[in-house]
This record gives sequence, C-alpha cells and structure tokens, in this order.
Amino acid sequence: MQMLTAAHQHKTAFTLIELLVVISIISLLIGILLPALASARETSRSIKCSTNLRQIGYGEFSYSNDFTWFTTAAFDNGVGDYKYHSGRWYMTLRPYIGLKNDVPTNWNTFINTGDTGVLACPSWQKLGNDHKSYAQNSFRLLADPGNVFKMEPHKEWGSPEIYTVRPDSQTTARKVHSSKIMLISELGYYIGSPTFNTDFAIRSANEWNGLGVTADFRHNDAKNTVFMDGHVGSNRLGTMDYNLYIY
Repeated sequence: MQMLTAAHQHKTAFTLIELLVVISIISLLIGILLPALASARETSRSIKCSTNLRQIGYGEFSYSNDFTWFTTAAFDNGVGDYKYHSGRWYMTLRPYIGLKNDVPTNWNTFINTGDTGVLACPSWQKLGNDHKSYAQNSFRLLADPGNVFKMEPHKEWGSPEIYTVRPDSQTTARKVHSSKIMLISELGYYIGSPTFNTDFAIRSANEWNGLGVTADFRHNDAKNTVFMDGHVGSNRLGTMDYNLYIY
C-alpha cells in the first residue's frame, strides 16, 4: 500500500520545469491584465471627471439665470472688491456646484476652497499652491469684435482679453455650433512654474494642447471638456481648433 502511494505521489507531483512553466504563464497573464486594469481604473476616473464638469456646466447655466452673464475668471486680487482671487470663476460658482460660499479672508483659505469637490479631477494630483484641475474659456478668440467669429451677446471684463458669453450666445459671422465650443476643460500647469501654477483661463488651443504648459491628457491620453450646450466630451490631442472649438 505504501509503495502504491509513493508511486502515485511520484506521478502527480510537479516537476521543477512544470512549476516554472506555471509561474511563467501566471506572470504573462499578470502582464496582460495589469494594463487593462489600469485602463479600466482610469476610465472610471474619467467618468467621475465628466460628472464633475457636467455639474460645473449646470452651475454656469444656473448662474447665468441669476446674473444674465456667465461667470468669469477675469477678476483678480488687483480689483478692490475681489480680494484673494474671490472673483475667479471657480470661486464665484461655488454656491451653484454644491460648495460653501465662504469669501476667502487670506491666501490659505483661497487655496483650500478653490480645488475641492467637483473642482478636483480624480486623476489630478495637486503639486503646488496654484495647481488646479480645470480652466475656463476666455472667449477672447470667439467674442472679440476684432476677430472673425463675432460671438454675440458678449461682455468684456476689466482683465485684458477676457470675455463672458451667455448660454444662447452665437457666433454671428463664421458659424460654429454651441455643441462644439469649449466652456471649461482640463488644463496643465505652466512649465517651469515653482508653484505649478495653472491659469484660470484657456486663451487658445496652444495651451489646451500643451504649449508652454503640461498637456495633462489625464484619461487614457484624452481630456474632458464641457461644451456650451452642456454636454461633456472626451477629446484627444489635435482635436481642438486654435479658437477653442472642436473640429
């Protein structure tokens, strides 16, 4: 009986070569699955980012109902009524996107309230005091009467080349549908900035594509944008026209 058992164990035991083959197969499967799992995880984060931007877009529309014009990032701490950047778009919109409407009393409170909740992309990693997830279209290229698009109605703010538009604004000269015009999108930080400063406005597709700033296509080589009609799209490098609308 003992001899049969020993023979049986000899037949069923793994040899070293068989064990190495099994380990190799497992390693190969892990190597195949890990990128797929990472991609799936990033897809989940991209969906959350899209939800953030959709809520921000709804906040813009709600604000426009109360104040006629879109909020803007033009106000700065140089304007007496808007200390500590409290007039920037992501500060003005807070009560419309589920955040507290506390007016900053110092730079620390500004920093701590400008990049929380829906203002923070889940794939974004804060690197410095001025690092943000999202930035707003300055509408300099579409609304400036000196350019070919002539978006109406619009309003020019005190900050140079910063405009705001309404949800029903249209390009009256060269036609571009609202579903193609960027409202707010993801943006990287200025290359070489010691504080990793992300601008509050996007002035052209050069910035959006990563000229002078990090490209930050965070979601499987794409970035999210909420457009003038309220929908959110995922766009890759080279799909944004210089004037900040998609081809």
